[in-house]
Amino acid sequence: MEVRSRDKKARMRKVSEKLSASVRDGNYYEAHQLCKSLYQRYKTNREDEAIDVLHNGAVQMLKNSQWESATDLGMLLIKHFKERKTPITDHTISIVTDIFRLYDPSELGRTTFMKAALKWSSIVSEEHKYGHPCLHQILASTYWKEERYAQAREHFLYASKPEDYGNMLVEFACKKGYPCEADLFIAQAVLQLLVLQYRHNAVTVFSIYAQSHPNFSSSQPPYKKEPLMNFVWFLLQASAQLSYRSCK
Repeated sequence: MEVRSRDKKARMRKVSEKLSASVRDGNYYEAHQLCKSLYQRYKTNREDEAIDVLHNGAVQMLKNSQWESATDLGMLLIKHFKERKTPITDHTISIVTDIFRLYDPSELGRTTFMKAALKWSSIVSEEHKYGHPCLHQILASTYWKEERYAQAREHFLYASKPEDYGNMLVEFACKKGYPCEADLFIAQAVLQLLVLQYRHNAVTVFSIYAQSHPNFSSSQPPYKKEPLMNFVWFLLQASAQLSYRSCK
């Protein structure tokens, strides 16, 4: 086992050195084809090495602004995950994240790659039919940082940190909305989360938003000047009762 491990490390070091040399010399096409050729050679009996080749190749291409080549290698990697039904693990999430975060935000390949990654995660994780929450969290947090609030909201619905969703909505409403629309932002979010049966997330998002938004007459119910906030709060209480009865 130890000998095999040393052999693997030696092979991958040689591959990495050859890939780096091609990239350093500006031979991006050669580097791209090298990755695809090695992947085809390794994918059956040396799966870990096949994944490493595509991962490292995509990273090298992205670092040198070779967006199309990077996307091609990234999509091949996700295709491999789908065909082999590779499970969602910290390692596979890390690989996807490495590639995603090196894209220029304006590159369409970034969206294409992550859509494919979400599809793969929904296939291998039956309880997450909309895609794995960790991948949605990565997307949501990135879009929030870029102040692309509409896209961030779309992914926060399925993400793993409702606290972030609540804080993002406050920032979104304060920067992009009118003061009179403050209650509409949270009402939409809560209704969507309840439809998805994410009641705990809905309660957390509502609580953070209500406490953090500067325009409300109170940080907790009842709200003297925001009847829609009272309605949403009562809706959450009613949903709690329904959840309790269904569990009896």
